[in-house]
Amino acid sequence: MATLYHPLGRGAWRISQRFGENPANYAEYGLAGHEGLDFGVPVGTPVYAAHDGMAIPATGPTYGVQVWCYGAGLTSVYAHLEGVVLGNSGQDVRAGDLIGYSGNTGRSTGPHLHFGLKVAGEFVEGFRGWVDPEPYLRGETMTQIWMQCQGHNYDSWVVDHARRLGGVKLINPQYGDWRKFCDAGVPILGRMVWPEDSDKAHVADGAAGAEAWFADFWSTARQMGGITLWEGPNEPAIWDEGNAAALDAFTARLAHLFYDNGLRLVGLNFSTGHPEFGLWRCFGASLAAMPYMGRHSYTVSSPWFDAADVWHAFRLEQDVKAIRGAGFRVPPIIVGETGIDRAGGPTTDGWQARGVDANTYTTLLAQYALRLASRVPEVVVISPFVWLSTGWPSFDIYREASAQLVEKWQPVACDPAPLPDPEPPDLGLTVAERVRLAAWNLRGVPYNPDAAFAKYAREHGLGAPLTVEAYGQVEGYALQAFVGGVAYAAIGDWANVKHTDW
Repeated sequence: MATLYHPLGRGAWRISQRFGENPANYAEYGLAGHEGLDFGVPVGTPVYAAHDGMAIPATGPTYGVQVWCYGAGLTSVYAHLEGVVLGNSGQDVRAGDLIGYSGNTGRSTGPHLHFGLKVAGEFVEGFRGWVDPEPYLRGETMTQIWMQCQGHNYDSWVVDHARRLGGVKLINPQYGDWRKFCDAGVPILGRMVWPEDSDKAHVADGAAGAEAWFADFWSTARQMGGITLWEGPNEPAIWDEGNAAALDAFTARLAHLFYDNGLRLVGLNFSTGHPEFGLWRCFGASLAAMPYMGRHSYTVSSPWFDAADVWHAFRLEQDVKAIRGAGFRVPPIIVGETGIDRAGGPTTDGWQARGVDANTYTTLLAQYALRLASRVPEVVVISPFVWLSTGWPSFDIYREASAQLVEKWQPVACDPAPLPDPEPPDLGLTVAERVRLAAWNLRGVPYNPDAAFAKYAREHGLGAPLTVEAYGQVEGYALQAFVGGVAYAAIGDWANVKHTDW
């Protein structure tokens, strides 16, 4: 079985409707169920070619803006797009090439990508040549958005939004009724805050400092048995190998203390600017021991959350490269804080102070989560800063903004009743000709009886196609292989098609 590149990139998808689901919605269209995979993603999410082939954009009432990709024995469709980036119809693409951006066009009930697949030789009764794409895609990774609550007034809407997003990070949960989240089945990440971050003084003492830190922490944490996932010291500053070695010993020992007491550590929790990439070689013990690595990744300039910004919002990608380069394990990663922030000014640096409206900001957050996870598949949680802000008004994700983020991130049922393919025009075909058309489609090759090669093959008895039209294999010529030979012509000289035997 061929392995395809995921059309949204590694780790960046959430299936909102699977192949074959909702059969009642598709019966009137001659289908036994949904004919592809729907991924609930925000408008503007990058879409990539799943395999090598020839890409042809199109527009129609059902699939909206769409791209069809025809490869060796494969046909794929990417539907409901916002736009495409192909230079011309019939452009050759390779797996992983950007072909467009997801949207909400055509017959769609919400922003998503519809991905359909046909495979030569594969047939599923009732689906007109479409097959289930899921087994052909690479292993699945799910990234979640969690809330981060700094205040402690956990109203019902806060609990509900945390449940629908996936989880919550609570600052000093001992001061609020954290049990509300437990009762609702919401995963909790806890973090305790010491006055002036005084707990970070223990880091310099390495493993012994971890013992002292844990003793202070455990006296309170043991009273909150429903919270088993906790962050260690927040944003330690590491400037040289001596600092790094102390933090490595501290974190490795703390991870073992957590484990011995039934807890899981989110360790390191570096700010955007730390550490220097070369210092990752000093963290072998902690990377091996801690269940999760913490990181904060903010953006500092417009365009916000630009993937080219490898020093801030997308710095994590460089960190992971440095860790792998040092030969160490990359643990699952929790991005414990993210957002728009240059210098940490509570009233001057957040998204509200910088004039970004709630609709734009929540869209940016959802897109950032998907894009970062596609580049760094180890990311399991991304937590924007902050709900119940308590002194950080320009960063506050208030109730209405939170509802927008939930709506954009939570999977929705899409495509309740789409048509499969646009019906071919009535060309006055006989039954035999229609059978031939269907057979071509089953082979994954679009049948156009007016195409020069198809017409020539029909007139000269070359039989069924083996490939799509190909350009560039022989300079200046196009060709297409058929059972009975290979048709070819100088590009543009379609009146003078010839063929050669195998």
